[in-house]
Amino acid sequence: MYGLERINIALGRDPSVRPVATGMSYGAKRKMTETDNTSISAIGHLFMTGPDAVYLSVYHNKFAAIPLNPAWLAAHGIPQFRLADETLGRTADRIQIQS
Repeated sequence: MYGLERINIALGRDPSVRPVATGMSYGAKRKMTETDNTSISAIGHLFMTGPDAVYLSVYHNKFAAIPLNPAWLAAHGIPQFRLADETLGRTADRIQIQS
């Protein structure tokens, strides 16, 4: 949804000094932004763990123009996730929405 996670690395001029990871950010393939795909409120992940075990998890789009109300799915016991607020130099953690 938000792009590939990448590690930012600083290289010094002196080749004997090891590179240093300076943080993380989102890179290429970002599909949902402040201006792109804001009509998508959430994405559902439907999966099976066996022939009679079908599950659904929902990931909310933090940029949705009209967010999906988590209470509508919580009533059915569907796990839902959102991104935490981003911190400079880090990608945001996924947080389970508690109902």
